Amino acid sequence: FDQTGPRDILQNYYFYLGRKGLILEGNPFLVPANNAMSLAEKIGFLADNPALLPPLCEHGRDFIRDYYDLKETQKRLIHILAE
Repeated sequence: FDQTGPRDILQNYYFYLGRKGLILEGNPFLVPANNAMSLAEKIGFLADNPALLPPLCEHGRDFIRDYYDLKETQKRLIHILAE
């Protein structure tokens, strides 16, 4: 959803895909916050266009590894909890 946290991750992934040469119109992942109809429309669109999913998801594992390494995330979380 389009709110702090999920928005940041989805925008980072969108830009990551752009650097991989995947040009997307708008951010197909971002849904307005608290908008169930928009979420349903995005899910419906992707269900009707399954060929769009493989290129969008192909780099997901690499993106997570590069930007959200588990050990680094653990360090950050411990730092936040210790404050």
